[in-house]
Amino acid sequence: LEISFPDFKGNATASEVARSALRQKELEKKVLVFKLTALFEELYSEIKNLENQLKSYRNYILPNAEKNSKIIETLYFSGEEHFIAALDAKKNLTEVNSEYLEILKQYIFAILKINILN
Repeated sequence: LEISFPDFKGNATASEVARSALRQKELEKKVLVFKLTALFEELYSEIKNLENQLKSYRNYILPNAEKNSKIIETLYFSGEEHFIAALDAKKNLTEVNSEYLEILKQYIFAILKINILN
């Protein structure tokens, strides 16, 4: 935001200059409030998105990966599945856990940002 002041050429009174400077500061304050509001809205949106992702991981993705890993492990020990399949299932479970922890970390950082800004 930029405001051009008129060329006073010595004709302006001190009160006019002060009022002009005050208007400039008020406009700058409004811009900062607008930017801060936009930042809060962005962070709240990010938090809601991360909460939804965490819910999906907790309710569906992690339980399914754990279930799949246990099934493959049981099949491996009964001789019905190869060792590589058991390793792949464990690798998948580890990757899913890592993804969940990454989302959780992002969620915690977003909450911290909101708290710092408050």
